Amino acid sequence: GEAKSGGDAKAFGRYLGQINDHVQKAKINPRSAVAGTVVMRFTVDVDGKLLSKEVASSSGSKLLDDAATAALDRAAPFPPIPPEVSIKPLAFTQPFKFIMR
Repeated sequence: GEAKSGGDAKAFGRYLGQINDHVQKAKINPRSAVAGTVVMRFTVDVDGKLLSKEVASSSGSKLLDDAATAALDRAAPFPPIPPEVSIKPLAFTQPFKFIMR
């Protein structure tokens, strides 16, 4: 049941949306002739603190990878994890799409 899955699926979905919005607001497209997608893996503590971050899948461009990493730093701290979602840190995988300007 719910206890094993780590909580309320609807609340988890809402929280994922909050995290996504929060991160996208912090993303800054570098002025470059390169486009690509960086996939970042990061862990957020129950109080919203960024515990770890890493490039899970590189865009092939250091500039874009660094921009995605910087977006997570700017986004921290994150909204706290609601108790009905989880009482332990959560790991997220988030793609960052960068387009040419």
